[in-house]
Amino acid sequence: MSLELRQYIKEALAKGASKEQIAETLTQSGWALGIVQKTLEQFTGVDPLGVPIPAARLQAHQIARDFFVYLLTFVTLNLIAFAFGALCFELIEHWFPDVNTVYYSSRIGSRSFQWGLAQLIVVVPVFFFLERFTQQALERYPEKRESFIRKFLIYLILGMTVLVALSDLIFAVNSFLEGELTVRFAAQAGVILGIASLIFSYYFLEMQRDDRMVKGRKEISATSDGTDDPSRERKYAGQRYLGWLGLILILATIATTFFITGSPHTQRLRRLDNIRAENLETLKSTIEMKYKEEGNLPKTLAEVPNAKTLSSDPSLGLTYDYQKTGPDTFQLCSTFDTDTTNDKSNQRFYNHPKGNYCFHLVYKHSKLDKDNAGQFEFQSHP
Repeated sequence: MSLELRQYIKEALAKGASKEQIAETLTQSGWALGIVQKTLEQFTGVDPLGVPIPAARLQAHQIARDFFVYLLTFVTLNLIAFAFGALCFELIEHWFPDVNTVYYSSRIGSRSFQWGLAQLIVVVPVFFFLERFTQQALERYPEKRESFIRKFLIYLILGMTVLVALSDLIFAVNSFLEGELTVRFAAQAGVILGIASLIFSYYFLEMQRDDRMVKGRKEISATSDGTDDPSRERKYAGQRYLGWLGLILILATIATTFFITGSPHTQRLRRLDNIRAENLETLKSTIEMKYKEEGNLPKTLAEVPNAKTLSSDPSLGLTYDYQKTGPDTFQLCSTFDTDTTNDKSNQRFYNHPKGNYCFHLVYKHSKLDKDNAGQFEFQSHP
C-alpha cells in the first residue's frame, strides 16, 4: 500500500471530504480505482474531532498468511527449476553421451531420472495452484501488490536468475576459449540459460504489472462500473503465455522421459539387470585375481572366494552360470529382463540382450610386461 496515497486519504477525510469525492479525485489523477477503494476501506469515518477512524484489520494474520504463501511459492519454484534442469541434463546425457566417462546403459534407469520425475509430478501442481491463488487474491485486493514480502521475494527471484544466467554465460565463454565447448556442454548451458530467462521474464512482467497498478495507468484500471477493462487481458497475455510455455515444456519433458525410460515396471527390471551386471563384474574381478595368484582358472564358482554371496540372482534366487572353457578362457552367464544392446556403453556387462546371455572372456598378457601384467578381456560384443 502506498504510504503517500494513505496519507492523502487520511488528510482529505480529516478536512471533511467524502469517500466518493476522494475516489473521484484520485482516479482522475491516474490512480487505479481498485487500489483507491481498498485504501478507503481502511477508514470507517471520522470522529467528532475530525480525526479519521481506522477500520479493524487482522494485519498480523494477513502478513503471516502472505509470508507463508509467497515463501512456499518461492520454494516450489526453486524445486521445479532444479528438478527440470536435472531432468534435461539426464536427457542430454542420453542423447549426447560421453562414452569415456558415462555409464550410459545404467543412466537410463538411474535414480536421477526417477527423482526428477517425482519432484516435477508432485511440485508442479502445487506451484501453479499457489500462483493461481495469489493472482486471484491480487485481483480482489490490489493493495497486496505493494506487500513488502511479495516484492522482496520477487526481487530475490530476479536477482538469483540474473546471477545464474551470468555464471552460465561465463562458463560457456570460458569453455569456448579453452576449446571444450562440445555439443553436450552447449546444450546443458542452453538449458540453464533458458530456465533462468523464462523465470526472469515471467516475474519481470509481474513487477511491471505491479508498477502500472500502483501508478494507476488507465489502460489496466478497472472501469467505474466495476467491470474489467477489455484491454486488460491483452496487456497480460505475454505473462500468461510464458506461464503456459513453462508448463508445456515441463509436461513435454516428463512425457519424453517416460518414453525413454519406460514404465515404473521397466525401471525396476533395469535396476535388477544393473545389479546382475555389477555382480558379474565383481565375479570377473575375483576370478581374475585368483587366476593371477594361482596361474589357473577355478573349475567352479565354489572355488572362488565370496562367490556364494555374489552369485545369487536378485529376483529369482538363481545362480549365475560359470564355465571354464580353456586354460585362460571362461564365460559368465545370466538371464536378463531387458535389452540394452543399443546402449552406447563401454561397460560390457551392462550391454546385453534380453534373456539368457553369456559373456566370453580371455586372458591377454600385456606386451610391455608379460610376466606380471594382463587382464581378462571380452571376446565378443553382445
